[in-house]
Amino acid sequence: MSLALAAPPLARADDLRAQLSQAVSLFYIGHRLGHPGRTERWLRARVDWLTSHYDFPAPLPAPRASERRYSRRAVDAWFDRRLPPGAASANGDCTAMAAILDARAANLHQLGEQRGIVA
Repeated sequence: MSLALAAPPLARADDLRAQLSQAVSLFYIGHRLGHPGRTERWLRARVDWLTSHYDFPAPLPAPRASERRYSRRAVDAWFDRRLPPGAASANGDCTAMAAILDARAANLHQLGEQRGIVA
């Protein structure tokens, strides 16, 4: 008995290519979790736990098991389903406020340098 492996349909392969082109890493997920400075090992353990306990999206197929990539659309949808109403817009507001505060801090640092207060 001969077993021949059928190639995936073209539409399916194109869909996978599109997903991989918009895929995100564990570090994106860590940022969304509020832990941007964590190691890959910590993030992998946390995402594995979320996958087994909270139906977090599974990683996309990858050539190497060490390269974990996730569908950005699926990850964002998972987070959006868990945010309370209005929190998504609040997150955007926080990002805008952080940019304003960063600009003000840079201005203060520059002013300090001009006055000889900051080296």
